[in-house]
Amino acid sequence: MGCSTEVLNDEGPFGVRLCDDMLNVFCDRVQMVAPRQVNGFFAIQSILCDPTLQAQIKPGDEVIQIIFDQYRQHYITVYLTFEDGEPLLRVYDPLLNEASMKDRFLKETITSSVVRQILDLFGHLDCQEGRSEVFVEHVYDIDPQMDGWSCGYRCIGVILDLLQNRDPSSSLYDIRTIYNLYQWVNQPGEHSWEDIISFPYRSKRCKTGARPGFLCLNEDVFESIRDQEIEEEVRRRELLKRKLIDRIYSHQRALSLNTKDRLKPYAPEQSEFPMMATDSSPSHLQNPLVPYLSTTMQAKYLRRQQAPLFHVQHQVNRARLLEYNHRVTTVKQTALWDPRYHLIRKMKIPELADRNGANVLDGFDRLSVQQRTKSEDERNAADHEESSTLTSGNPDH
Repeated sequence: MGCSTEVLNDEGPFGVRLCDDMLNVFCDRVQMVAPRQVNGFFAIQSILCDPTLQAQIKPGDEVIQIIFDQYRQHYITVYLTFEDGEPLLRVYDPLLNEASMKDRFLKETITSSVVRQILDLFGHLDCQEGRSEVFVEHVYDIDPQMDGWSCGYRCIGVILDLLQNRDPSSSLYDIRTIYNLYQWVNQPGEHSWEDIISFPYRSKRCKTGARPGFLCLNEDVFESIRDQEIEEEVRRRELLKRKLIDRIYSHQRALSLNTKDRLKPYAPEQSEFPMMATDSSPSHLQNPLVPYLSTTMQAKYLRRQQAPLFHVQHQVNRARLLEYNHRVTTVKQTALWDPRYHLIRKMKIPELADRNGANVLDGFDRLSVQQRTKSEDERNAADHEESSTLTSGNPDH
């Protein structure tokens, strides 16, 4: 039943939730041939935008209607009946079943979207002193939905049971058969009621005896549920934001540990590049990599759900180049500078193999010492040779 295998066809794939228009067409064709005349079957979208629907529901009318829960992206079926002359609205929601409602209250699970549509449709039937109230019975003893797409097909099964005066709690729905029935009804031609109910869309289900949930809906309940949903959404967004910041910080900390021994940032006030300053950096970005990240780059990090490391690496490489040029400029300004030293960048000297440029000055100093030592050795060798020549030509020695 819970298979989500897609079988492509003209009416849509099996394993995907039906859309509003598909359910509207099916309900219209079934209502025209059903022997039991029941009010309702309004277009699902019109419930939210058409205020004249209340006038079409008269006191004493039985109503069957599919409602779309915008908060959960879910279809449910409501059935307005009368007990002892009093209106009673039964709600068949396959997600709110005996197992899912254990140790939970109905007010905590019903959404403001459903409450608003119920009050707009049926609030005028029991209106005292300008206060609309609807008494709702949520049926928990029902075939539960275990997937995220079969809610529309289950609404079709509930509607067919109600039109036959059968309790939906006694039905175990075959979603594949309901899908085939839906395809057949939407094909051109005549479809009799006998042909529709001849589809084996259900099998007998043993009732569990789960007690239904009752709730009196009014404007106060709607506002309370709506405020609770807003608070939950705010908490969800704050949690998502916190997780994003933690992920960014963990990436930067990992990169900082990897480059700690190779990268030695200098103080911002001594830098020739004020854009690298960290005075305005957020507190969660205060780590050794901050001097090499611009404010624009930090803002890009916060806007991305994932923080790829190549953005940081690009800024670090750029900072390395700037620091290298800064150190080379410093060497050029010293008294030891020689125009021939520009060849040092092309030499394969181990001291200059460091990409960070951290040992550049050491390399220049060592080369200068090596050249000075070489010159002194050459002068000493020349003096020694001259001394040897003078000694060999002196007969006294």
